[in-house]
Amino acid sequence: MKLPLIFFFLFLGNTLVAGNPLRQSHYPLGWQTALSPSSSWSASTAEWLHALASLFRGAGPLKSSDAISTSRLDETGFRTLDHPDFPGHKIRVKSPRLCDPNVKQYSGYLDTDDDKHFFFWFFESRQNPSEAPIVMWLNGDANMIFLDQPVNVGFSYSNTSVTDSPTAAQDVYAFLQLFFKAYPKYASAPFSIAAESYGGVYAPHIATAINRKNKALERRAQAPHSSISSSKLINLSTLMLGNGLTEPRTQLGVIATNACHGPYPVFDNPTGPECLDLEAKGAECRRLVQKCYDVGTADVCGGALNWCDENIFSVPELTSTHQKLGLNPFDTRAKCANSPWCYLEMEWYSKWLNNQAVKAELGVHPSLNFTACNWELNKVMTDGGEGAKNSAVLIPELLADGIRVLVYGGNACMEQATEQFRSYLPSSYACFSIDFLVPPVGYLEWMSKLDSVFKEEFIVAPILPWTTTKNSTMAGVVKAAGGNITDAGNFTYVSVFEAGHMMPHDQPEAALYMFKRWLDNKSLVERKVEDE
Repeated sequence: MKLPLIFFFLFLGNTLVAGNPLRQSHYPLGWQTALSPSSSWSASTAEWLHALASLFRGAGPLKSSDAISTSRLDETGFRTLDHPDFPGHKIRVKSPRLCDPNVKQYSGYLDTDDDKHFFFWFFESRQNPSEAPIVMWLNGDANMIFLDQPVNVGFSYSNTSVTDSPTAAQDVYAFLQLFFKAYPKYASAPFSIAAESYGGVYAPHIATAINRKNKALERRAQAPHSSISSSKLINLSTLMLGNGLTEPRTQLGVIATNACHGPYPVFDNPTGPECLDLEAKGAECRRLVQKCYDVGTADVCGGALNWCDENIFSVPELTSTHQKLGLNPFDTRAKCANSPWCYLEMEWYSKWLNNQAVKAELGVHPSLNFTACNWELNKVMTDGGEGAKNSAVLIPELLADGIRVLVYGGNACMEQATEQFRSYLPSSYACFSIDFLVPPVGYLEWMSKLDSVFKEEFIVAPILPWTTTKNSTMAGVVKAAGGNITDAGNFTYVSVFEAGHMMPHDQPEAALYMFKRWLDNKSLVERKVEDE
């Protein structure tokens, strides 16, 4: 297959895979939302889990040649790009030569009139870039644009803050229009949006913004006597959600259960007082999040998030057990590495990005410091309750308009399971999440309940094994609706065995194979290895 161009957006935090743009999936993705290697580290595991729980509670994200007709070079070495349909936006671009100088790169800022400055970094595909598909990965890998978004995360900066995903999606749409106008050779390629972790909230909003803008452009073109727009259709093709928080009523509700069952439980007695208490609190969490769905106000939704955090993630019984066992909440099979946040890679990439020579090459002001969490913005978005709102309700419109949707996650699977978990996978085996914070065990539940054009077909679709290698090692299971038997499906669930929250980190071969097959629209259950 033709390897993809990937827009790599740092919404939640990213491991640095830029050193080898085409070798994806070898580093953990998405878990950095609440993490900061420069933060003071408390001995209290309660505070630790409370910090990690911000994955659910809001942003907590990282703070962190082509002819161009409408451009000019400023005194700092940036080339400035603009777009007539977005007079309040411009892009400042440089061409760094970091990591691999043979790969075409662009970095710089999307600037807006309301004092928002979004940092981005783009890597072109090494193979046939004008023909390769394009992927906007919200916290992923391969050829990429890093876009530190919302503002005041990563290397982005502003005197104001974006506090919700629908607003942020409009900035992303403007960025894409400016970028494709400046670099038209990428504009007609199939475009995918991929996200993990809290990107499960961001990505459906961004996809929806693009899809609805596309439909508005089509209506405008068909209307008599309408003016010609300079904006172009973005060839939105697919949406990928991995280990993501998308339907919190279901997903938050199974977290307590997940701590008490399966091959790697936090508590060893599923009928003990700790588990019974967590089960009851999980039910109450679902009730409160459902109230958020019904009412939708910041006070109700923010209250639901804070209640779930304080009564599930931060209860003393759970935090003391985590502390005693030294568990990694993103992979409860494992102990934390010798790092405040369990993964040494977190410290490595932050140190590299804060090197003054690296910042100068990227066009980042030397006073800006790359840190892994903006806690002030996290609190703003938590109080707004966005993480308790249902982003899954946006997916049926995308499916109806022909945009394929993949939902995937890492699991630990075994032949025998309790009836409670077997109900999630109606087969001879069951899967248990070892990702404590965003357990994929709830994915099939919300996908089956989703009122989409593929609802009935998805419910009755079989769950089939898939492999990646010639020796037929089983990599996971897949359940798909839409398309034909050789297609990847229009609405597809994929489970990857023996993987936690950082599924590509835990199972790089399976992650790469799944990613390539999905972009090529080829079924995972086909026993072919021609593109490995």
